[in-house]
Amino acid sequence: PGCVLLLATAQSLAGAPAFDGRLYVASEQPNAFAAWLRRGGVQGRLDPVSVDAILKIDADSFRADQMLARIGAAQVRGHVQVSGIGSAPRVETGITADRLDLDQIRVLAGLFASPAGLAPAATRIDLDAGQLVLGGVTARGVSARLAVDGESVEVSRLSVQDAAGAALDMTGRIDRFAARPDGNLQATVKAATLDGLVRMLRSLFPDTPALDRFAAAAPHLAPLDARLTLTGQANGERGDLQLDVSGTAGPSRLAVAGKLAGSPAEWRAGRIDLNARLDGPDGGRLMRQLGISALSLKGAAGQASVTLAGVPATGLDGTAELEALGSRLALSGRVIAGDDGR
Repeated sequence: PGCVLLLATAQSLAGAPAFDGRLYVASEQPNAFAAWLRRGGVQGRLDPVSVDAILKIDADSFRADQMLARIGAAQVRGHVQVSGIGSAPRVETGITADRLDLDQIRVLAGLFASPAGLAPAATRIDLDAGQLVLGGVTARGVSARLAVDGESVEVSRLSVQDAAGAALDMTGRIDRFAARPDGNLQATVKAATLDGLVRMLRSLFPDTPALDRFAAAAPHLAPLDARLTLTGQANGERGDLQLDVSGTAGPSRLAVAGKLAGSPAEWRAGRIDLNARLDGPDGGRLMRQLGISALSLKGAAGQASVTLAGVPATGLDGTAELEALGSRLALSGRVIAGDDGR
């Protein structure tokens, strides 16, 4: 079904279930194949797909070398390795592609494994793609050299030249992230428009009310030019985590400084200090940046600020202030995080 062609040349099929050889598999009609395999099919149209690779498969590992995959007219070359299947999967990839459609790959992979089974314990990615599709948004000029596991986050390079008007660059490394973070990650984000980001988030996180408010504010936040730094400072048995954000959102200036004193894995028991501020020359636009309907009034500046301080498990003392269009609103109170983080 689905006009599937499968050719295999195995060097070894003896003993425990295993495969060591070359495999070619293609489907001219992946939707028809999905309907037959899953008795219900998948949403959306899938392009014709083929994969040709040297495969080595055993009970707990999978490796594809000299891989040439075609999805529609796009070509993907490189290798993929998965080890620790059934326990703590580790994924390593080395891929170059003129166009890599992760939306279609996710659907195809889901035909053979549940989403939970696709979540790796550790990932190492080496990727260069002329175009990368995620959440219906096409990013151009994507280059990534990064590794993530239960202990560390290492980003040798993560660069996106254009994702629907946004550009991203990130580098750095933080060791023992969950327990005693040490190191730093630095990123810059520049976006002439946030429409693409809104579409991507809505595709990945449907039916999320907070996204509706962000979508309403997004046109007033652009152009965005922000610099982010996440720093971990190991201190004995714990590691403090500091987040600093600075830049501009439209005509407004943005500044955020947040610190967690304690283990990120036990953040409810750590101390949090947060100061965030947004101020600009147009109080009406600043209110719209916060998702509040208002008219612009040239020459009427505005500012908004939020502070939080304390231990989430016992209470964060907070204040919020907004000054715009000749009015001032001030709120104060206490926030307690429950066992489920809410």
